[in-house]
Amino acid sequence: MMRWAPAAVLACALLGGGDLQAAQIEREKVDVLLYRDFRGGAPLEWEDVYLPTRKGVRQRLLIARAANAGDKAVLLFPGGSGRRVTVERRGRMKTTGNFLIRSSPLFARAGFITVAVPAPSDRSGGMDDHFRTSEAHHADIRAAVDFLVREGAREVFLVGTSRGTQSVGYLATVMTHQNVKGHVLTASADRIISFAQGIEHPVLMAHHVDDGCRKTTYSGAQATFRAITKSPRKHFITVSGGDTPLSRPCRAKSAHGFIGAERETVGAIVEWMNGKTPPANVSP
Repeated sequence: MMRWAPAAVLACALLGGGDLQAAQIEREKVDVLLYRDFRGGAPLEWEDVYLPTRKGVRQRLLIARAANAGDKAVLLFPGGSGRRVTVERRGRMKTTGNFLIRSSPLFARAGFITVAVPAPSDRSGGMDDHFRTSEAHHADIRAAVDFLVREGAREVFLVGTSRGTQSVGYLATVMTHQNVKGHVLTASADRIISFAQGIEHPVLMAHHVDDGCRKTTYSGAQATFRAITKSPRKHFITVSGGDTPLSRPCRAKSAHGFIGAERETVGAIVEWMNGKTPPANVSP
């Protein structure tokens, strides 16, 4: 795995409720091997950032930037345990197969500072539902948003898929930050309907009509969307078509993970984040 010399900077913000001294942020440029379908196109610069958030805890942020990166950032929350966003393959760092993580180059090449968010250092087994809806998670992600604002981001969007929508749905109800401009829920877990009435910020939902995962049904996503009544701007995108599934229904290489329809799905999400009205239906 090719790496460049790491650089360390000092964070100026006080952490852990103001009772900690300014802490060190670790940064390192890295070489990341992309999912095979997205290796072509503009080159990307990747950086691993380890951000102190709570006492004794660091939040990893895997950041991708293209040459056209502007002042908008997107935080990507994978499903499952969210334990990792990269794996080692023959001595190289490679993105995992999760829909949002494998599609991260598409967001970056659209001009967004793109940030993959795995589990923090105190969650070695990953993020369960309890943690994804905890004040600790809120603190970690608020610190991540503050970091991105210091890096020049003026608009930040939180995007989750599958179990990652537990994180984004919860954060949409508790996080008040002037730079967070919207929340995106893809392949949403049916249970996040419990957050619907508390969402008072712009929200976009995207769901594949043939999602076969029993915990992320298309009808459940529609019910959640209808239950979101306080959002000033909300849209729903129905995705259809794509490639023949390569995995079980609740895994990432199926309709649940928008296999073969990633470009169209991400393209519609990008339109929404850029302030446009997205199409109601997309397909390859």
